[in-house]
Amino acid sequence: MTTSPARDGDPTAFADLVSPHRDAVATRCYLLLASVVDAEDALAEVLQRAFDEVAGSPEDVRGWLLALADEVCAERAGEPRPHPDPWPGDVDVEAVAALQRLPFAERLASQVAAGTPVPPPEGFAEAWENGDLSSVLAEDVVLVTPPEDEVVSGREAVLAYTASRVFTGEWEVAEVPANGTTAFACYQEGELEALVRVRSRDGLAVEIAAFMDPAVHAAFGLPSTLD
Repeated sequence: MTTSPARDGDPTAFADLVSPHRDAVATRCYLLLASVVDAEDALAEVLQRAFDEVAGSPEDVRGWLLALADEVCAERAGEPRPHPDPWPGDVDVEAVAALQRLPFAERLASQVAAGTPVPPPEGFAEAWENGDLSSVLAEDVVLVTPPEDEVVSGREAVLAYTASRVFTGEWEVAEVPANGTTAFACYQEGELEALVRVRSRDGLAVEIAAFMDPAVHAAFGLPSTLD
């Protein structure tokens, strides 16, 4: 059983008990839900349930918390997310996308091996700042803006879309660690517009996902403006 102070409901002792496993539980929630906001909400619920049930908790605290995470995520799971949110930790986004293609029960049972994260195309940040992505796009590239359904498919269509709808002002781009590689915080006229994650093949972008949700930005601690 757990140590007596934690089992007796001491908040400090409980925090000491669960804190070594917090990142693992948060990552588990992200793997199952593919949403940084949903994962944070699920983590909060897991910790609340754990606090409520700590008196009867087993010795294997990590396993207990992960089982609670599975339970909470099963209750919260909605439609699969084909374009997972970026994540601050070292989780290969391809593994998350693969899990999202499975029914939820199979996600729980699956042990998807995380591959080596693929870096974005070299020079992507500079291409974005210059307003011309022609050197970094694959022919079959898609541009998406999760959670919206809008998808722009194909190199020429993406170039036309970004020329008319995106590159209409001055941009600055900052690299941000995400999913074991690099995402891009994109600022237009000094204002944060999107956190952009790029999935690549053979050194060219095959998916550009622009996340404009402030909650996603907050999860990465991104400033809303540049000084």
